[in-house]
Amino acid sequence: MSTKQCLKCNEVKALAMFGRLAARKDGFHYYCKLCIKDINAERYVRNRQGSIECAVIWAQNNRKRKRQLNRESAQRHPETQERGRYKRRARLAKVEYDPTVRLNNLYRRDNARCQLCSEHVERDEASIDHIVPVVSGGSHTWDNVQLAHLKCNCVKGTRPLHVEPLTGIPSTP
Repeated sequence: MSTKQCLKCNEVKALAMFGRLAARKDGFHYYCKLCIKDINAERYVRNRQGSIECAVIWAQNNRKRKRQLNRESAQRHPETQERGRYKRRARLAKVEYDPTVRLNNLYRRDNARCQLCSEHVERDEASIDHIVPVVSGGSHTWDNVQLAHLKCNCVKGTRPLHVEPLTGIPSTP
């Protein structure tokens, strides 16, 4: 038997489309994985607050497992972690946020050059520098970001960038 009928959608599907359920005689769930996904989504919509509370309680009771899952997710999707951090900072500062501003895109736009010291930047040393810092009301948009070495960005800190009137070279006050 390499196929089974889903009791929700009544379609005959391959066994790979069904989750394992040891309590069942055949060892597979009643519903296919797609139907289970739909059922869980409907349940979440009906009881969103309860689902959130349940997730919070689980996270509090399983701190080590939650930390491990977060680390694994961060390793698989580093760009998502970075995007979430900048989005949260912009939301808390109540400033504009552009989701297309990403380190990889900025790296290409600025030709791998640090805008603070004009040196070449390796990808693992690169960081997003806000010309007017987010904490000072600067937005996370293309006209307010530039590529910088992580070290240069840390030295600059939260001071706004000024341009020297005689040389036109960016500097910090």
